[in-house]
Amino acid sequence: MGSTVLFTVVADATAVDRTVAYARRSARDAARELDAPVTLRVRCPDERTRTRVAGLLADPPGGVTVAVEAATDTERDLLAAVRATAPRVVLLDTGVDAEIERALRGAGVLTERVPVDRERRPRRLVHRAGVARFTATFLLSYGFYLALGDPTAPFDLVTGAASAGLVAALLAGTLFEEPPTVRRSLPRFVRAALFLPYLLWEVVRANLAVAAVVLRPSLPIDPATVEVPLEGRGRFERALLANAITLTPGTLSVDVTEEALLVHTLTAGSREELETGSLARAVRFVFEGRS
Repeated sequence: MGSTVLFTVVADATAVDRTVAYARRSARDAARELDAPVTLRVRCPDERTRTRVAGLLADPPGGVTVAVEAATDTERDLLAAVRATAPRVVLLDTGVDAEIERALRGAGVLTERVPVDRERRPRRLVHRAGVARFTATFLLSYGFYLALGDPTAPFDLVTGAASAGLVAALLAGTLFEEPPTVRRSLPRFVRAALFLPYLLWEVVRANLAVAAVVLRPSLPIDPATVEVPLEGRGRFERALLANAITLTPGTLSVDVTEEALLVHTLTAGSREELETGSLARAVRFVFEGRS
């Protein structure tokens, strides 16, 4: 069976990341659904965009091959290119003219627009600091400062308070998505204390596994990328999971959106460990408990 082609047209330079991420997921899902190789062809308006897209697709999912080209398309050129490849579907980004879409459909080509949720407002990065946010930021910063220094030394106590005050004044409005409360924050700190030894154990296990791979003469590495779903996770939770994965040797968080975390894995073993979801469940436990 020949490979199925997904043809993607990029025209909006500001939406390249979103378009490529959607095309990548579509190609991955098609390869799994059809259990056959899929070729993802991406047509870019210029060489700069082509270089950007090629970098984003440098490590495609299993079963997917990538072809990226730059071409200044007229409607006739694009129709000829599409007919030559006979794609399963043509994905069009937000910058592609509606006339081109109508021409493709008139030629019997199945088209799909890369979805854009225009009604969705991005989460605010800066909030009104307030007393709760300022106090929590101050205490966290002060505690961290004293943990690195000497909590019995007057100099550290004074300079720590000054430093924590400055950090709280600058970052209190960005650190917490919701105003922290004792009822919500205290259980999370307790669960975080339980999570820390678990994370250290996972780091040790992953170090030993990677060392075993590196020391074997055959060097059995199998690099690939996988996506970890992030739906329903807050900004803090996504950041903690991404950093926990990066701290674990053999896995590296390379991109994050509100929907998924893209992770590069070194071996099939590290990939399987990641796909079991144990680390993701442990991070969720910190924020939500056993529920």
